Amino acid sequence: MTLATSSALAVDSNLYQSMMGLSFSHDGSYIAVAADAPETGSAPGTVNIRSVSTKAMYANYQQTTYKPQSIAFSPAGNALVVGEYHCGKVLLCTN
Repeated sequence: MTLATSSALAVDSNLYQSMMGLSFSHDGSYIAVAADAPETGSAPGTVNIRSVSTKAMYANYQQTTYKPQSIAFSPAGNALVVGEYHCGKVLLCTN
């Protein structure tokens, strides 16, 4: 499958973060990204949820304790789990 250039989605074009984890909601309407901030960043990383169709930001979390490495939607789609690097912490966001 080839995607058109217009379908590209920039996670964070200002901070040049490295994408560490990616997850689509089970219905395909949302994409969640765990991003690692650059070494000079003030926060260890961010978690973003965006609409796949409109690319609009649905939620943004910038206060991770450590660098987020993995991310997954729950089967029901009403929760998001984020695993952080080197600390054994798990961040759980519910709606």
